[in-house]
Amino acid sequence: EGVEAQRRPEVERLESDILDFQQEAFDAADDFLSGATPMGQSGVAVRNSIETVRDKVNDVLDAKYASIEKDIQGNPVFDTTSLIKFANKNQKKIERDILPSLAVEDRAIIQDLLGLGLKAEKSAGKKVSYDQLRRAITNVNGQMKKAKLSAQSGASTPELGFLKQLKSELKGIREQLIDPDTPWGKGIIERNPNILDDLAQIEKRYANFNDNFTRDIAGKLIRKLKGSGKRYEVGDEAVVKQAIMNDNPTGRRTLRAILNTPEGLEGLEAIRSAIKGMYRQRMQTATGDTKLLTEAQHDSFMNQYGDAMKEWLDPKDFKRFENAASASK
Repeated sequence: EGVEAQRRPEVERLESDILDFQQEAFDAADDFLSGATPMGQSGVAVRNSIETVRDKVNDVLDAKYASIEKDIQGNPVFDTTSLIKFANKNQKKIERDILPSLAVEDRAIIQDLLGLGLKAEKSAGKKVSYDQLRRAITNVNGQMKKAKLSAQSGASTPELGFLKQLKSELKGIREQLIDPDTPWGKGIIERNPNILDDLAQIEKRYANFNDNFTRDIAGKLIRKLKGSGKRYEVGDEAVVKQAIMNDNPTGRRTLRAILNTPEGLEGLEAIRSAIKGMYRQRMQTATGDTKLLTEAQHDSFMNQYGDAMKEWLDPKDFKRFENAASASK
């Protein structure tokens, strides 16, 4: 009893130190987890932010296009005879090599483009409007960008050379815009002699816009089920994990750039809050109480989400998380 009495203060100090460490760990965890939100709530916020940024960028590009197109007057129309000849000349290659190599949605885009030149009388071209021609060139730019990315990853892209030829054909048709022998050409040249170059630049930006918001991760998250009207392909609960847990680093960088804008910050914060929420969920017991994870449990979480946390969390928040983890060990 004498020895125990002598050691009691030491034991009590040790118990006090342990309690202090536990409290420190809880405080650090609470600091890190402040603002944690459920996955579904975060998913809605991320999707809303993507759509808000998309609408903003679209408005900006439309305004730039409008500032250039004010010089296009006289309702120009374009003869597509050259496109018909191009399609007929390459018909076997298109059907054998090009269309089978494309995804279903891309195949439809190319078929629509070639459809600009379709007419029963194959010897004469169809007249198309400037809006139709503009959409066609923008779509080809988008297809070319996608094919180039595939080529960079080592994929076979037989469509790339064909798309370059198709774009050249369409740009050739567009040159009718400044044909001085047409009712509109002379006036357009006088108003803006550089209009073809100006249009080419804005079309590239439109192609990037379409790629970012229709094909990449952001596009997938806001894509609606066909025929549903309001339902999305990716449910609210799955949005955040689809955004951060994938094998598309380029798409993630694009998504972060989209969200790291004044219109998108709410979505970026929602992803960060959802990550915190996932960690909080791991800390909850069956009775609903919260307790610190063991080192093994923490390491398990890090093995699954560590890279995503480094990629998406604010550096200060990640530091708080590391502090909480260290305090719990």
